[in-house]
Amino acid sequence: MSFSLYPLLRHWGRDLQLALFIILTLQGSRLLLIFWFYDQRSGSGPGDLLQTLFTGLRYDISTAASWTLLTFLLAPILIALRRRHWLQTLRKRVATLYLLCATPLFAANLVFFDEFGDQFNQRIFALAEDATTAILITLWKSYHPVWLVAATVVVLLLLHRWQRRWMVSPTLPRLLTRARSRCNRGLITAAVALTVIALLRGGSLWGEPIRLKHAFVVRDHFLNHTILNPLTALRYTLDARRLLGGEGGFQQLWPEGSLASALAEVAPYFPEGMHQSDHLDLRLSHVSRGGATPPSAIYLIVMESHSGWTIAPPYRHFGFSPQLAQLAANGIYFPNFLPSGGGTMPSLGALMTGLPPNGLSINYEDRSLDPYPSGVATLMQQLGYHTRLFYGGYLSWQRLDTFARNQSFGEIHGGGQMEGSGARGNEWGVDDKVLFDYILSLPSETQPSFNLIMTTTNHPPYDLDLHQEGFPHKSLPQPLHATKDETLSVLGHLWYADRELGRFVRSQLRRQPDTLFVITADHTARLAIRFAEKSPVTTGGWQQLSVPLVLYSPHLLP
Repeated sequence: MSFSLYPLLRHWGRDLQLALFIILTLQGSRLLLIFWFYDQRSGSGPGDLLQTLFTGLRYDISTAASWTLLTFLLAPILIALRRRHWLQTLRKRVATLYLLCATPLFAANLVFFDEFGDQFNQRIFALAEDATTAILITLWKSYHPVWLVAATVVVLLLLHRWQRRWMVSPTLPRLLTRARSRCNRGLITAAVALTVIALLRGGSLWGEPIRLKHAFVVRDHFLNHTILNPLTALRYTLDARRLLGGEGGFQQLWPEGSLASALAEVAPYFPEGMHQSDHLDLRLSHVSRGGATPPSAIYLIVMESHSGWTIAPPYRHFGFSPQLAQLAANGIYFPNFLPSGGGTMPSLGALMTGLPPNGLSINYEDRSLDPYPSGVATLMQQLGYHTRLFYGGYLSWQRLDTFARNQSFGEIHGGGQMEGSGARGNEWGVDDKVLFDYILSLPSETQPSFNLIMTTTNHPPYDLDLHQEGFPHKSLPQPLHATKDETLSVLGHLWYADRELGRFVRSQLRRQPDTLFVITADHTARLAIRFAEKSPVTTGGWQQLSVPLVLYSPHLLP
C-alpha cells in the first residue's frame, strides 16, 4: 500500500496552525503583563523591550511545539491506518485543553505577579502548605475574584471562538501541499519535520536549546521576569520541586555527591579560626570573643515586609520609618543587607535553622523534626539563654508551632493567645500593637532570654484605618512615584509597624536597660517604587531588594 504525503502535509499544516495560535496567545499574555505593570520598569528602552519579546518568543515556540507534538507524531500512523478523523478530533481536544489550562493560568499569573513581582515560582506551594483560608480571604478582599473569574470566562470564550475559526482556515495546509511532485513534497515534509524540531528547541537546530538560564537578557529586573510564559514558569517550578525534593536532591546541588569534597571546595573561603575537620558541625563552628557583659535579653525582631530603603540616609526625611531610622543612627546599621528569600517562611526558616533556602519548605522536611546544630535557638541555649518565639499570626501557619519547638524554642506564643477584649486584627493575626503589648505584659525573665519576634501587620489586605492611626502622608512625597494603587496604603502600614516597634524598644529598655535589639525584615514591601533617575536606589538597584539590619543597645554597644 503506497503512502501519500499529501494528507500528511495537510494535517501537519493544521498542527502548525495550532502551534501558531498558541504562540500568539502566549505572546499576547506577555504583552498584557508588560503593559499592566509597565510602571515597574527601571530605565529600560525600546531595545530592551524588543529583546525581551524576542527571547520570550523562543520559550513560546518551544511550548507551542510541545502541545502539538502528539498529533504531529501520530499523523503518519493514523493516516496509514485510514483514521484521519481521529487525528482531527484529537487536535480539537488538544486545542480545547490548552485553552482550559492556559486562560486561567494567564489570569492567576497576573495576580501572582502583582503580589510577588515575578511569575509562578516556589511560592505557589504556599497555597497547599500555608494558611489556605487566610490566603483565600486576602485574595477575596484584594483582587475582587468574582470580576476576575468573570473576565477570565469571557476571554476564554472569545479565544475559543477565535481558535475554532483559526483552525478551519485552509491557508497553511494549502501552502504546504502546493507542490505537485513527490520530490518537492518530500523536501517540504523534511523541512516541516526539521521546523518542529527547531521549535521544540526554542528556534534552533544547533547549539544549546532554550533553558531557564537564558531568561535574563536585559538589565531591567522587571522585564527579565516577564520573559518566561506562565506555562513554562510553572513547568520549571514543578521540575525544581521534584529534583530538590527527591532522594537525589544533594546530587542536584553537588553532582559528586560527596560532602567531604564540597567542604574541600569551599575551605579556602572559611575565615581563620574555624576548625579544620571533615565533620560538618565542627568545620562550620566558630568562636567569637564576645563582650565583657552579655545582654540579659536579646530580641531578634523580624518585621513583616519592611523595605531597607526607607531608613537609607537619603530617604529618612520622608518619615516612613522614623523610629527604625533613629535606632540606626544611634546603633550599628548595615545598609547592604539582603533577605534570605522573597517570602516570610524562607527567610524565617533560614534565621531559625541557620541554613540557606534551597527551594524546599524546610519546616515540612522530616529532618527538621530534630534541631539543626546551626539553629539560632540551639546555639543560644548552649550559651545559657532561655529561648522564646512570639508570632503575631496563628501558629498553625506553616506548622510554625511544631517547627519552632523542634528547633529548640522553649516557649512559643502566637496570635491566638494574644487575642482579647478590644484586640484588633485580621485573618493573618493580631496587629503589631497587640503583639508588642502582649510581650510587655509578661513578667521579666529571671534568666537571660533570647526572643524571636515575627510581626504581621504590614501584610495584605492592608486594612488599618491609617487616618485614625495618625499617618501623616496624604500623597507620596516627590520624587517617589507609585506603581500600584495601594502604594501609599502599604507605606502607611509600614509606618504603623515602625511606630509600634519604636514604642516597644523604649518600653523594653525601661524594663531591662541591657537589652540587645537585632532588627531586620523577612523581605521588602512588595512595591516597585519609581525613584528619580539618579537616586541611590536606581544607581544601585539592589537597594529596592534590601531589608534593614540594625543592632541597637545604648548600654552595650559603643
